[in-house]
Amino acid sequence: MKKWMVTCSLLLLVLSGCSLKSKDTTKKEQEADRTSVNESKKKKKKEKEKELEKEKELEKEARHSESSVQKEPSNEKPIADTSGGIFTPNPEDDNEEVMYESDGEGSMRAVLPDYSHYTGEQVIQILGEPDSVVTDIEALKVRLEETEWERIKEEYSNGRLTEGQAKAFMLSSADVSIAAGLRMDMEAFIYEDQGKPNVYLYDNRVQFITPLTEYIDFNGKLPITE
Repeated sequence: MKKWMVTCSLLLLVLSGCSLKSKDTTKKEQEADRTSVNESKKKKKKEKEKELEKEKELEKEARHSESSVQKEPSNEKPIADTSGGIFTPNPEDDNEEVMYESDGEGSMRAVLPDYSHYTGEQVIQILGEPDSVVTDIEALKVRLEETEWERIKEEYSNGRLTEGQAKAFMLSSADVSIAAGLRMDMEAFIYEDQGKPNVYLYDNRVQFITPLTEYIDFNGKLPITE
């Protein structure tokens, strides 16, 4: 009986040990499952965070790209008005009054209108076909330093330009004359036989117009009287 009891006790211990082992195994498996689930959740969370970061980067790049496009300066010239038959200053330029000043010691300064938004084609739309087109450098310089000065003086004598305005335009023609010696593709549309202003262009953009006030507009322009 005692032996049986021992045997039974051993059996119970073995069975108890098996039960404990079974419980331990189950517990470990559950813990492993929980760990696996947690790791899976962490992995998914990291993947989601990466996706969100990527989306934010893409949005940031898109905004930067849009901003760059909006801020990119335009090289296009403003559209010149040819409907009124008169040259008007560049609308993007400062609308300062035409003037001339000198310190009496050789230093001179002039403020002049900018007509460089007009092309050669637009000049012809306003004035019609020129009598001739001059491209010779020396001929251009003679016209700018002599012919244009005489026409400016005449406009001043007729009361259409102030003395300061006349000097400002003469200084401008002298500057363009100097530039003509450096720029091989300067040209002039000659209209003087038609009583219209001559127009000097560089790279198909207007650089100087004979200041006949009937054909050009500028800040400080005197009223035209008969």
